[in-house]
Amino acid sequence: MARNVEIKARIESVEALTPRAAALADHGPIAIVQDDTFFACPNGRLKLRTFSATDGQLIFYRRPDQAGPKESFFLISPTSSPSSKPSPAKWPRRSRARHACLSESHRPGSFALKKATTAVLSSR
Repeated sequence: MARNVEIKARIESVEALTPRAAALADHGPIAIVQDDTFFACPNGRLKLRTFSATDGQLIFYRRPDQAGPKESFFLISPTSSPSSKPSPAKWPRRSRARHACLSESHRPGSFALKKATTAVLSSR
């Protein structure tokens, strides 16, 4: 499984931090809008990330529930039909959130600046 380290930090202004982040990146930033649907999963976490009607990812990951930096192990399966979600009988939906973020890259050492436009659409 691939792995990364997740570090979450609160910042006062995405706009103020964006130029500093861009100076470290080799390209970008680019805006990404995603709709995440989280499913109950006994052995980890499972979410369907939808970018558009024809572009998405089914992501399985394991990450501890703890404060501070967390090591996360994950598998990403691309899908061209994210609207055909996993069966609710097998995978009951836990919650759904919509995010808008600026991303510098999706490679090791990359980062995303999530704007305050994250919205929890439903839970359990």
